[in-house]
Amino acid sequence: MKALKGILCGIVVFIMVMLTCVACDLPMGDLSVTVKDGEQTVKVYEFSVNELISIPTSDLAKPGYDVSGLYTDVDMTQEFTSGVINAEADMTLYVSYTPKSYYMMVDNGTGDEVRVNVTYGNSYQLTAPIRDGYRFIQYSYMGEEFPMNGTYNYTNSIPVVAKWEKIVYINVYDGVSFTKVEVAADGKFELPDVDDTDEKIFAIKCGNASCKSYTFP
Repeated sequence: MKALKGILCGIVVFIMVMLTCVACDLPMGDLSVTVKDGEQTVKVYEFSVNELISIPTSDLAKPGYDVSGLYTDVDMTQEFTSGVINAEADMTLYVSYTPKSYYMMVDNGTGDEVRVNVTYGNSYQLTAPIRDGYRFIQYSYMGEEFPMNGTYNYTNSIPVVAKWEKIVYINVYDGVSFTKVEVAADGKFELPDVDDTDEKIFAIKCGNASCKSYTFP
């Protein structure tokens, strides 16, 4: 009778241990399989000898990258596929990643959008657009300045918008002909050189500003 009680107690203890492991979500197994990205550990699995190893790529997700393979060596020359583990010791697998492809949809403000293909983690280069009557200031994304060149670190495709300011110009008449002079963003402009040193009245004819007359020596 005492022996029977001992056996029953052992069974109860075993069941409690099993339930505790399940409740804590602790994998039980004989061997561990460690998946690494270079020197960094990504995931550790527990398997039993002769158990089928199947590692879902969703477990190894990395922002901006797709999983391209698992390998049994750090140099990634021996590819690993799902199979039965028959090793007598723990093993390490190495995951290979491929950067994802995205694009920037660039709105130049001219009615056309330009698609610029980019790759996550790689460099990109934008060029300053040209728009008649306007001065290009910068590109922007979500209201913030977006650099014209750099490394693409977004994990999605994005819209990029060109910001412009309208060019103000005046036509300066020197008594012979008009010269078109662009007014800078700060309102400053340079007058053309005049050979005659006598005081003259230069007529400032409107480009897209108010018409005025100025006296220059």
